[in-house]
This record gives sequence, structure tokens and C-alpha cells, in this order.
Amino acid sequence: MTVAAVIPTHDRPRLLREAVASAQGQTRPPDEIVVVDDASGPSAAKEVRALEGEGVRVLRTEENVGGSRARNLGWRAVKAELIAFLDDDDVWEPEKLERQLPLFDDPGVEFSWTAYALEASRREKTPEIIRPAGDGVAPLLARSARACPTLLVRREVLEAVGGFDEGLVRNQDWDLFLRLEERSRGKYLDEVLTRARRHRPDPD
Repeated sequence: MTVAAVIPTHDRPRLLREAVASAQGQTRPPDEIVVVDDASGPSAAKEVRALEGEGVRVLRTEENVGGSRARNLGWRAVKAELIAFLDDDDVWEPEKLERQLPLFDDPGVEFSWTAYALEASRREKTPEIIRPAGDGVAPLLARSARACPTLLVRREVLEAVGGFDEGLVRNQDWDLFLRLEERSRGKYLDEVLTRARRHRPDPD
């Protein structure tokens, strides 16, 4: 199966380079990497454009459209059967795609998520490990600990649920996971395959 990595970004070229490098450095590299530059300023935009090549394609919006719209633009621009999302401030462990892909040998598995390490700052020596096990809608209703950069999903399923809700300012990944659970079958992989950064306390 073919895989695409979609990375939205806005004015964070230094962090973006790390994210892109982690996608390019996969033991099973994605067939497509699309960076969606969500109206970064001129200086940052120039650095983002410099990443194009070596399997990386850059799309740019001329006005800031937000994370949901940027992600939707990204996955709709690729042809891959499976879509993986990576935020510009997070990185994948090298085996992320290689370990997650075999779950989709089962045709009944339509999306997957994994455990991840949550780092509040670079000074932290021991990141918090998040293991959001449990499937179905019920575990998600009170709180979602799942992270979008751990998601791998069939393109046809994303099309069926309409992708990310562009009317939401935050919690877009929570909303997407709820809609995926309502009509699809997912599978959790209890392996830490993503390192996510938390810049500020999340709202309740």
C-alpha cells in the first residue's frame, strides 16, 4: 500500500525541518510527503520552499486557513491509499510507518493510532508516555488522549467522514477520531512511535 505524509506548518521552519527529516528518515519511507505552508511570513516561507525536492512537495496558502483546512488541502492533494499526519513541531521515530503499516493487512482495519512521548520542553529528561488504548466512541467522549501525528488512516475513510472539520479552531483531531470511531474500525498499536511537543497546558 502507498503512504503519504501530510505536514501543515506556519512560521516554524526550524521545527519543520526536524519533522520533515523524521518523515524522510523512515525505515519504510512515505511515497509522498506534502508540506502545507499555511501563509507563513516571507522569511519562513522561503525556508519552507527550500525543503521542496527529495520526495517533498510544498503547497502554500496565501492567507492563513488554520490547521484543519491545511490538513485537508494536504491529503486531498495526494494519491496514496494511506494518509499519515505529522505536525510541524513533532517527529516520528524511524520505525513509525514500518511498525504501523502491517495493521492494514487486515482489510477490516481502517485507521490506527499509537502510543507517543509527550515532551513539554527540551530540558525535560523524561517525557511523559501516553498510551491511549481502548476503541469505540465511549472512551473518547470525556477526554481524548490520542494524537493526530500517530494517526494512519485509509484515504477512502477520510473521504467518507469528510476529513477535518474546518469550522473548529481547536480539538480538530479529537473530533476526527470521534467521527472515525462512529463509522470505522480502528486498531491501537501500543508502541511509542512519535515524539510530540506540548508548548502550553491544553485547555480542559
